[in-house]
Amino acid sequence: MNGAARALAATALIGLSSPALAEQSWNLRRTVPSDSDTVIGIGARWNKACQSIGVPEVILEEAPLHGTVCQQRGMVRANRLLVGSSSHCLRQPMPGVQIVYRSDAGFTGRDTLHYTLKFPRFNHLHRVEIDVRPLAAAPGGYAMPPSPRQQPGPMPICAALTS
Repeated sequence: MNGAARALAATALIGLSSPALAEQSWNLRRTVPSDSDTVIGIGARWNKACQSIGVPEVILEEAPLHGTVCQQRGMVRANRLLVGSSSHCLRQPMPGVQIVYRSDAGFTGRDTLHYTLKFPRFNHLHRVEIDVRPLAAAPGGYAMPPSPRQQPGPMPICAALTS
């Protein structure tokens, strides 16, 4: 068995997994504050020696109606395996991808999105139901118009903050 065949895939999203390997899916639920960047999931790949072997591709299948989602690459700590038996690597920092959600300004209620993590040997669909809670009222705030709805396809990279 070559090195690529031994490659393991993992993610730190918490949810319910199905037993099928070729196409897996999880239904997830998150509660987030309104109009704030919130990491709602991560993805990473590593081998049996706990060394990173790349980052999964992220495809937006269904965009949120009341917000935006993007991906941000960096160090992550996986806490659940999708495939393989390298649980000894869980919670160790390694390169990966964070999935970041932000609701439209002032929106509260339920939003949903679907995205796929693409690995060399399988795809893993994530259906995320998001409960957006209001922030504490701040005096003198401005309501921003809703952002245009994102289109399915490769998930955009999160824009860097500038000052």
